[in-house]
Amino acid sequence: VLLTARQALPQEAYELAAVEDATGWDVFRRVTMPLLMPVLALLLLRDTILSLQLNFVPALVVTDGGPPPYATTYLPLFVYRTGFEYLRYGYAAAATVVMLALTVAIVLVQWRIIRRYRRVWAV
Repeated sequence: VLLTARQALPQEAYELAAVEDATGWDVFRRVTMPLLMPVLALLLLRDTILSLQLNFVPALVVTDGGPPPYATTYLPLFVYRTGFEYLRYGYAAAATVVMLALTVAIVLVQWRIIRRYRRVWAV
């Protein structure tokens, strides 16, 4: 995604930076990064949601939640075990609501930051 976004950037900005004799670092910092910021913000939001809703299969298959008991247990694996191994459906549902609330809170904070800088990024 980043490579495609980088290739879609206007070449005029880089030509102007070359005319102004900008160094490679200046071009990256003052041309490339500001133009890529909307894409980076979108990827940050997406990756945050994916990491918080992480699939529990790798930890379950590879380590079975161990080596010490529950050493690699994270929230989705906890919900799975609570609901389907221990048959505590209400507790698993409550943990799912907590997981949803955490995800929404983090995404809202990121969204507010992105909204604040939207004019700066000129999107």
